[in-house]
Amino acid sequence: MNITLPATLLALSLVGPAALAAPGPAPAQSHPPVSAAATSPLERLSAAALLTRAQAASGLPAEGLRVLHERTQTSGLRGSSPTSSLQLSEAWLDLSGQRLRLTNWRGDTLDSVQVLTPGRAQLYTPQGGVVPVPRQRAAELRQTNLHAGLAGLSSAAQPGVRLQVAGMQTWLDTETLTLRGLALEATWPDSSAQRFLLDPQTGRLLADRPGKKKGDANCKDCDEGLIIYYGEVSAGRRGNETAKAPAPAAQTPRTGSVRTLLWSDGDVLARQQVVLELNPALPAATFEVPR
Repeated sequence: MNITLPATLLALSLVGPAALAAPGPAPAQSHPPVSAAATSPLERLSAAALLTRAQAASGLPAEGLRVLHERTQTSGLRGSSPTSSLQLSEAWLDLSGQRLRLTNWRGDTLDSVQVLTPGRAQLYTPQGGVVPVPRQRAAELRQTNLHAGLAGLSSAAQPGVRLQVAGMQTWLDTETLTLRGLALEATWPDSSAQRFLLDPQTGRLLADRPGKKKGDANCKDCDEGLIIYYGEVSAGRRGNETAKAPAPAAQTPRTGSVRTLLWSDGDVLARQQVVLELNPALPAATFEVPR
């Protein structure tokens, strides 16, 4: 994913590099556990066992996820004009090799190609050719593509990743959506972190959000600002759409699913139609930069 927006949103859109006028996130708020009566039988599991349950419940292949191919259509971007509000993108993720390629179009026109491997990070645009991707931007792209969603659930099982069951949590409780589930936190060796909200009965992935990196205590965007919800919801309290209640159940992020990007107050930032392939064959020269 790769939307050109504040902080963590910079790496979440798979759309082009043009800046969008999005509001800053609401002030960070704590999310206390729900009442003791609303517990989950999965809380008794170890963190590693809960991750295994979540992987199976969310549709990850039994043999493991090696390659992920994602095509995304993003609409409703805050601050975008009607003619530019529809964005098309494609991502190739090689989890074993820690490589990714992000291609973005505006209509039928190629906008950008970003290729990241362990040894390099490059951006190609038809106007500017090939330039390096700044280090911070590359780190954000790696986290939001390799550590979120199904890719994150898979890579969280790698050696060196610290897992913690964080108990039952309520991330949202608005007129359009209540997001309540069992939280699993993963921290990678580079200190990047992701929180996964799981169905308290099945372990299926409902939503996730980036966690704070060590030393980022003052980062207002990297913790509470953005929620990736694997389902569809209306525009929220400050939107113009009629609220839908009850909200539909979250979908497992798989072929033909809907993904919604939300601020922590429930305000909708964008909706994404996602077509996903798990473990397809990698085309030749996938991680080569256009010239």
